[in-house]
Amino acid sequence: MPSADSPETIASTRSVQAASVFEGRIDLTGYPHRYLAIISPARFRVDPAIHAMAAAEMLEAAGWELVVMSNFNTSSVYAVMRRRR
Repeated sequence: MPSADSPETIASTRSVQAASVFEGRIDLTGYPHRYLAIISPARFRVDPAIHAMAAAEMLEAAGWELVVMSNFNTSSVYAVMRRRR
């Protein structure tokens, strides 16, 4: 079974964990879609909104732009990113 950070899993779920972005565990060079969600779950002493924004800023350096941020549920914040053309 592929890991949560594998290109196959990222392509099928269209999402990555913010922690994976920070730790450099993802490679989006072959990502086949234009949109991607960064998920930042609530954690002890970490504001998920700030965590998601920081991960979005890291991806902006790689050619992505922030479309919208939302908390679809009360425990996580999502940053939806779009690949620049």
